[in-house]
This record gives sequence, structure tokens and C-alpha cells, in this order.
Amino acid sequence: MNLVVAAWGKRGELAKATELLQTMREDGAKPDTVTYTTLIDAWGKRGELGKATELLWTMREDGVKPDTVSYNTLIDTWGKR
Repeated sequence: MNLVVAAWGKRGELAKATELLQTMREDGAKPDTVTYTTLIDAWGKRGELGKATELLWTMREDGVKPDTVSYNTLIDTWGKR
């Protein structure tokens, strides 16, 4: 699933990527750090800083521990603002 999320993110189809994340969560397939970080990066590159930040909080609420890459991705996104 991470490859699909990454591909949609690169194509700018973030609504589809985010929908897949939600479907995974609803179906009990636990997205991992890579899934969330990929989406954080994609939203950040589109200038959607609020959405990128929201995903980090959702990640933590879901019990997925952000790693250094997750935090650096979000910080980089805000730094390029």
C-alpha cells in the first residue's frame, strides 16, 4: 500500500492517497510510519502545511510513533514556507 500512496502523492492525487489511508484505518490495516511520512511529505510539497501537520497528529493518535524522518519532513515543509 505504501507504493500506491507514494505514487498518488507524486502525481498530486492526494485526495486518493488520503482516502486510501482512511480506508486502511477503517479496515484495520494499520498504516505505518512510512505511509504517514509519505503523505506528510506530499501534502507539504503542495503547500498544505495544516494538512501535513494534522497527519502527524493523526499518526500519533493511531499509535504510530513518528521517527526522525517524520519530524524532519514536517520541519522541512514548514521551513520552505
